[in-house]
Amino acid sequence: MNELIFACVAVLMTMGASGIALMVYPPLRRHSVVIMPVILGAACLALGAYLLAYLWPSYASPGMLADKLVFGAGLFGGFGNVATGLVIALISAVVAFTLEGRLKRWSVARKRRAAESAGLSFLGFEAPTAAESLQEVGDVAKKPLLFGALSVWTGSAEEFFYRGTVLVASIGTALFWPAFALQAGTYAVSHLAFGWPAILGKLLLGLSFGAAAIVGGMIPVILAHWGYQWLVARQFRAPSSSRKSARKKPSDAVST
Repeated sequence: MNELIFACVAVLMTMGASGIALMVYPPLRRHSVVIMPVILGAACLALGAYLLAYLWPSYASPGMLADKLVFGAGLFGGFGNVATGLVIALISAVVAFTLEGRLKRWSVARKRRAAESAGLSFLGFEAPTAAESLQEVGDVAKKPLLFGALSVWTGSAEEFFYRGTVLVASIGTALFWPAFALQAGTYAVSHLAFGWPAILGKLLLGLSFGAAAIVGGMIPVILAHWGYQWLVARQFRAPSSSRKSARKKPSDAVST
C-alpha cells in the first residue's frame, strides 16, 4: 500500500514542483500546456515502471500481470473483454466530457468572475488562472500535430499508470479498492489548475475509465482517452463563420 500512495503522491508533487518552476521563470509560463504534459507523461511512465518492478511481483507472476493489463478481468475473456471495455470507456468519455462542459457553463453563469479569478501564487509569482490555462489549451489545440502528439504521449502514459499499474494490476489483491479510489482521486486532483468543474469531470472520468479498465484492460481506456482528447480539440476548432463568437465563450472541457 505504501508504494501505491508514494507513486500517486509523487505524480502530484512532480506536477506541483513543475508548476512552481514555471511560475518562477515567467518566459516559460506561456508554454506550460506543452511542457507540463511532457513532464506528466514521463512521470507516469517512470512511476508505473516502479510499481511493476517493486510492488506487484510479490502479488502475481509477470505473465499474470501482463494478462490482467492487456485483457482485464471481465466475464468474456480475451478480446471479448477488450471490446466490452472499449464500449464502456467510449460512453464514459462522452458522458464525462458533456458533464464537465455543463458544469463549466453553470459555474460561469452562476458567478461570471469565477472564470477570471486570480490563480494561486508562490513567493509573489502568480500561477495562470483557470481561464488562462483553458486559453492556452485552446491555442495548442489549433495546432493538430502538436496537440495530437501531446495527447497520445500523455494519454497513453496516464492510462498506463492510473488505470494500468495502479488499478488493474491490483485486481485480485487486498489493495484493489484503495487502488480504485487512489487512481481516480489523484487523476482528478492533477487537474486543479483548470478549476473545480474539471476536477469533478475528471473524477467521473477516472471512476468510469477505472471500471472499463477492470473489464477490458488498458487498451480500451487508452483509445477512449485519445477520443476524449479529440473532443477537446474539436470544441476549439469552431467554423470560420463562428470563430469570433466562439472566442467569447468559455471552453467547455479541458485536456486530460
